[in-house]
Amino acid sequence: MQGEKQNPTAISLYCGAGGMDYGFKQAGYEILLGIEINKAYSDTYEKFSNTKFLNKDLIDIDYRDIPYADVVIGKFPVPPFTTRLNEVQDFSGINSVLKLLKIKKPRAFVLESFKGLVNFKKGSFFQELLKVFSESNYQITHEVINTKDFGIAQNKEKLIIVGIRNDIGKEYTFPGRKMENVLVKDVVWDYRFDDKDYKSSLLNPPSQGPKNRYKKVILESISPPLLGTSRYVIGNEKVGFSPLTLEEAAAIQSFPKDFEFVGSRHSKMNQIVASFPPKLSFELAKSLLTTLDIEEKINVIGKNGENPTSNLTGKVKKEMGNQSKQEDMDNNLSVDPEIKNISMILPGKEQAHDYHNTVFEYLKIIFEKELRRGRKETPINSGRKRIDITFDNAGKEGFFFDLKNQYDIKCAKILIECKNYNESLQNPEFDQLTGRFNNWYGEFGLLICRSVTCRKKSISQCKDILNSGKGVVIVLTDEDLKNLMALRNNLDFQGISDYMRDLLNEVIV
Repeated sequence: MQGEKQNPTAISLYCGAGGMDYGFKQAGYEILLGIEINKAYSDTYEKFSNTKFLNKDLIDIDYRDIPYADVVIGKFPVPPFTTRLNEVQDFSGINSVLKLLKIKKPRAFVLESFKGLVNFKKGSFFQELLKVFSESNYQITHEVINTKDFGIAQNKEKLIIVGIRNDIGKEYTFPGRKMENVLVKDVVWDYRFDDKDYKSSLLNPPSQGPKNRYKKVILESISPPLLGTSRYVIGNEKVGFSPLTLEEAAAIQSFPKDFEFVGSRHSKMNQIVASFPPKLSFELAKSLLTTLDIEEKINVIGKNGENPTSNLTGKVKKEMGNQSKQEDMDNNLSVDPEIKNISMILPGKEQAHDYHNTVFEYLKIIFEKELRRGRKETPINSGRKRIDITFDNAGKEGFFFDLKNQYDIKCAKILIECKNYNESLQNPEFDQLTGRFNNWYGEFGLLICRSVTCRKKSISQCKDILNSGKGVVIVLTDEDLKNLMALRNNLDFQGISDYMRDLLNEVIV
């Protein structure tokens, strides 16, 4: 259908403090929704914007709660890499963005990421990613841009990926670079050379710590990239150096003087240096207006419009499937519309594989802050045995962190067996799991089943395992998984930990 002439609309993913959003607003876009999981950033975002805001991770949001917009903007989530193995460990963030594009079909998207993504695995990963975007009915343009080329007093490179929906019939052209560089002294308007007290502070620069503890921002030059992992001083050799102030850092990042950051000084500095430069965002947004020919009436694809999609192939592939119908989902299972409602899986061998896969997806979401590198059907003991599900224990707080640090339970890996039947668990099921325990994997496991007819008996069986010195086993049922998922949907991570501790205490007390 055709809508009336209006300002173009956008939704923003992983928007941080709102650097990219601010630039798009200045260019005339209406931001309908901002999404950001970090509460510190969200307070700043809501301060400058009247936009509806969701303080959640994209992977936790029901896509029906996200409005249609002409453009999707924001950060393309950087997947966790392992340098040693040279492989991606978690695709949840990537797939959440791809799924959103598949479901909402915006006219265009502008996503930023770190430049190293282009050359990861000798470029093969990025090429597969571009293929996915292309097969999702978008004309893709990408470029590694240096902010100093766009009137920003900072030498920082960003990867920008722009997609234009194929039916638009246009290819995005990046804005032209500015002819002259902007120096730090040109943007730091509050640098008070004539203030006696301030000048005195310049003559006594920070001296504590190693020589290289502070990085220098030279007034007569372009700033090095501002990063949250470093500390900076500003000045020159003639007048000396002083710590870089919040106002100076914001100015170097091209934020306007009246932009207000909220939080502690440390939090504010992290927000500033992690933000996308608004001035670069403004240039990208203006160029996109030209590409979309925004002066014409906006054509909106209906929600049932055809749009072929696929996903990453080879090592990168993760099946996305079609958008699931929502009518059969429990109210507390809105995290991902494609995960099956566990209650709809029938007990028995015929659907054991479905149950196994669904439990895996539940656990990934519930314990995403603590467990990493989820694997199904993992071979162990030289391939002689297999474990249904394994996760690496990577928590820095929470239940699984406490297992190894408070209870001194060996649990480098969390071992899980799934049983798709309602009958009472017998000793062979427990023995199967404890038979996988060892000093390397750990001595803790979850035994998951549909239900238990006698909870007191299953707890006694877990106590017998503990008293025999074999390790620690906790039994989870469908009801437990639903309760944990409800806590996860409310972002009640402390509640999740408390729930699991209560189950552990039933065994060890």
